[in-house]
Amino acid sequence: MNNKVIVLTAALIAFLSSSIFAGINYENNRLSLGLFYSGISVKYGFAKKVGLQFSYQGMEQNTAVGSRVYFYLTPASKFVWFLGGEADRITLAAGTDGKSLGNGLFFGAFAGLEYYFLPNLSLITDLTAGQLTLQSSQIGIEKVSIQNINEHVIANLGMNLYFGKPYAFEDKVTAKKYESAINIAVSEFAGRNVSDMDSAMVSDFVREIISQDKRYVLVERGNMQKILAEQQFQSTGCTSSECAVKIGRLLNVKKIVIGSLGKLENVYHIQLSVVDVETGEQVNEGIKAYSADELDGKTKELANRIANLVWK
Repeated sequence: MNNKVIVLTAALIAFLSSSIFAGINYENNRLSLGLFYSGISVKYGFAKKVGLQFSYQGMEQNTAVGSRVYFYLTPASKFVWFLGGEADRITLAAGTDGKSLGNGLFFGAFAGLEYYFLPNLSLITDLTAGQLTLQSSQIGIEKVSIQNINEHVIANLGMNLYFGKPYAFEDKVTAKKYESAINIAVSEFAGRNVSDMDSAMVSDFVREIISQDKRYVLVERGNMQKILAEQQFQSTGCTSSECAVKIGRLLNVKKIVIGSLGKLENVYHIQLSVVDVETGEQVNEGIKAYSADELDGKTKELANRIANLVWK
């Protein structure tokens, strides 16, 4: 069979295999450009655990063109261990008569480590072992198999630049928390001696902080209002645990945040409560702001504090 056909077939199998193992999770797709010793590569991550790479390597007129499939063992870490397989077409340098010394195929397996020193930039190294089949007009067909890995191992070192949403800096603790994230909603805050706009603004400050916290999955304000409207339920001014539990059940969340913004003698009083929808238990916190300019910072400070208390 023609060597080109074999390489293309191997690349197609690698592509289909990686697609099957990755599933349909395209949220974490990432494209990267790689530079390694005497070569360049393009890698595409179908998910956090699977990637497909095409590469070209040339040195002293020797060239290698091929593909790799990566299986990441520790994807949510700065240090990512991986395993994989590769297929390459090899062309050897020209001899003294100007003719190529031969060409062939290399099939191998590799294991290595990738270190992300920036969210989208990494160093990568691996060791590869495999079988090389060469065809030459001078020496016929020769098969070279790895008998002693210490003598025949290939070491690779390179750097990858990624395009897409970074996820390498999640440590194991964060990843575990993210997997068990709590569904939560923020009700419209009640206002006391303040405008409806001011109380709505404070509830939006709380939503902003919770939406950025990977420990929680926030129901968006628009979706919440739509669901409550369908049930003809008014959430504005909800400050009791009984009311919060009713809203939480309608929204199918585990926790719900209720609160109020009041003003007394030019001092703003912000109160937050997180209610457990199943048990009715609640955690309460409050803070003061001494001017309208402080509302943003003080509300976000309080939201961070209560988010940490609830998670504990």
